[in-house]
Amino acid sequence: MFKVGDIAYTPSGAVTTNAELTNNIASIFSGGTDAWNFEGTLDYTLSAGAGTGDLEVEVLESGIVVEFDLDDIETHTFEELYEENVTYSYSVENQWDREVEYITETVTKARTKTANTPAEVEHVYVSGKGRKYGSWIDADSRNNGYNQNDLIENPVYIIEDILRTELSLTSSDIDYSLFDISGDSSSGTIKEIYNDSVSDIKFAFSQYKFINSRDLINRISKQILSWVWFSGDGKVKIKTLLRPSDTFTVQKTIDFNNINLKSISKTKLNTVRNDITVNYNYDYAQNQNISEVNTTDSTSAGTTVDGNNKTLKLNLDAESIIDETTATQLANAYKTIFKDRKIILKFDIPTPQYNDLEIADYITFSNWDDNLKLYGTAFNSDVFLITKISKKVNGCSIEAIKVDA
Repeated sequence: MFKVGDIAYTPSGAVTTNAELTNNIASIFSGGTDAWNFEGTLDYTLSAGAGTGDLEVEVLESGIVVEFDLDDIETHTFEELYEENVTYSYSVENQWDREVEYITETVTKARTKTANTPAEVEHVYVSGKGRKYGSWIDADSRNNGYNQNDLIENPVYIIEDILRTELSLTSSDIDYSLFDISGDSSSGTIKEIYNDSVSDIKFAFSQYKFINSRDLINRISKQILSWVWFSGDGKVKIKTLLRPSDTFTVQKTIDFNNINLKSISKTKLNTVRNDITVNYNYDYAQNQNISEVNTTDSTSAGTTVDGNNKTLKLNLDAESIIDETTATQLANAYKTIFKDRKIILKFDIPTPQYNDLEIADYITFSNWDDNLKLYGTAFNSDVFLITKISKKVNGCSIEAIKVDA
């Protein structure tokens, strides 16, 4: 069945007769219908008004609808993979007391679904490269090495495109300077966590199902070890993690005399991951990743005094990655970040002088008490990443994790 709606235009005072402009659909698509095996000829008719003199009409949009009646429907079941957040509670002992902490992990589960398909079907395949950068990549005096109409392969800017294209955010809603810090074609910090040049970090995937935009952004963020959040100023920001051996730019040096230290603890052993498997090269026909890479750390999992004597595994699905090198670098990045337990500081600041801090900021301390050790090690300009912050008019409470070597 072929449907088309006529478009009529009647100028003021003109005769209202319609003139038909007809093109065979085969000529419109340059013979592309040959392989469709349609019976008969499809004509697309556009009707325009005619009157005295010459008329110009701007057609903003037109289209056709092709409908098929399917016979011999068969019912079959298939396995569908989905993700679910599972929260665990742990009892943690620090230097002063015992407290309960929680960790939320994303696990992949399988469920059986039913689908109806025709007994006989022919497939139409489409090959495409993906979205292009919009004018926003060159706007606001940005100089990140990319230009409008370039193919978007950099995962940092894939996230920004989702924010702009799908959520209709603009430069006033996005801290685009931070996106350039993470994704710049030459100096982007994404190259540090991947230990690779930015030009080699290319993502490609098809999002053919409706999905919550936050879920999609979080999925991409996990594959580039980045935080994406709405800051206190209402803008979307991003920060890509660095490796412990990298050079950190500290946002604020906090005077130890101005804080009330609540606790010094370590991350839970269950948060350690020293056996990393990255599943990649997603096959959309099989609905699963068909390749994997694995990396382990013998020191973290070993029996030495520096080890945990446990093999703690992490399976990560990276549907956006299609090449082995990028998948391997991602596995190594996760191993580097998660193979060891990290020191956590919790403290209050009874004045508002540091209330401009926010999550993902790097901090260090001045005037640290020399008698206060970090699990036996003296403080030495150690760098911490703020993971939680609660602000009041007269001060704030902060939780931060040690990130440098």
